[in-house]
Amino acid sequence: MSKHSKRSATNTKASRRELLKAAAGGATGSIAALAGCSGGSSGGGATASSGEFSDKITFMGWGGNFGDIVEKTLVDPFREEHDIKVEYVPLPSPAKMLSKLQAGSLGVDVVSHWNYTLYQGVQQDLFQPIREENVPNLKNVIDGYKPSNVDYNPGDTPYHVPNTIGGNGLVYNEKEMDEPNTWDDLFTKEYSDQLSIPSWTATSVGIIAKAAGLNLDESLPKNIDKVWDKAQTWNQHMYDWWSSGQDMQNYLSNESVYGGMLWYARVYALINNQDEPLSYTIPEDGTSAWVETYSIPKGVSGQKRKTAEYFINWVYSESALRNLVNEMPYSIPYNWGETPEVYDDHPEQKYLGTDRIEPWSSAVLEEHRQEWSTKFRQITSS
Repeated sequence: MSKHSKRSATNTKASRRELLKAAAGGATGSIAALAGCSGGSSGGGATASSGEFSDKITFMGWGGNFGDIVEKTLVDPFREEHDIKVEYVPLPSPAKMLSKLQAGSLGVDVVSHWNYTLYQGVQQDLFQPIREENVPNLKNVIDGYKPSNVDYNPGDTPYHVPNTIGGNGLVYNEKEMDEPNTWDDLFTKEYSDQLSIPSWTATSVGIIAKAAGLNLDESLPKNIDKVWDKAQTWNQHMYDWWSSGQDMQNYLSNESVYGGMLWYARVYALINNQDEPLSYTIPEDGTSAWVETYSIPKGVSGQKRKTAEYFINWVYSESALRNLVNEMPYSIPYNWGETPEVYDDHPEQKYLGTDRIEPWSSAVLEEHRQEWSTKFRQITSS
């Protein structure tokens, strides 16, 4: 059982100067050949004046606290090191992002989004291949998450580089309840009306399926009635099917709920910044998971495309990723030379690539999403 609590948490936040020093020293050397430079300090990275690169790219990423940390730990150090402007624009939503791409009105060079929108976008010819010669750090992705080994990147051609990964794990108030071993340990009369998980179909249907002993693959559709039966049982004990992570944070802080689902990095912040009596675990029956992917839209070409690839490669260097996880400790499927200290007691890292933290089969989810969403809403609104 993997568990993280205040007793074992280590808050390893880097200062602004340390972030810039680490990013400049580590990432530049790893891609000096791509930049046509000798590497070294902050002056050795790509510059627009070289003629190889654009002087500006637009990066669409998540908003809120997630986006603030990405901009602080990844985008700002890149800006400091390079003579390249990076405009950071918030992702409206994955679905709206795809709609804008379809309409040809997105206007960005790099986009951060979910694994399921990557699958949809590749199927619709909205993203273009990542040229591996321009993104050599792609080789550092662990085997289970290499683009050629995951179904949300159709075919062998890489259309993304994975960044953060999150299991939709179990959070609980350790003052008010014993450590749960399974999801069903929560959903009992003892904790009725004190529990909350998301109202989102992909997330919660995945959690419920895992709790029912099912996998999120082609075997699920013929067993989906087991999911609906369990969802109806859980609905009787639910305080709320939350619609935003902030809602769940508030529920935990004011003790409206004692347990449910919230992402590890948010739980980590509540423990370390607000001294909340919380613990986080991946239950024995496992959970669903999401993968953040970096992609380049179709139509980005020439210097823009090369600069976008340079940026993705720089972001996926060990020093840059270390900056990120020290502030926001999600798992990253990276072959670390030196594992970050924040992973020493990490509740998810050791389960990467196993059924304990399982991303959806993209083909299955895409085929049944509308039908299952309708059924899930019927249950949760009753």
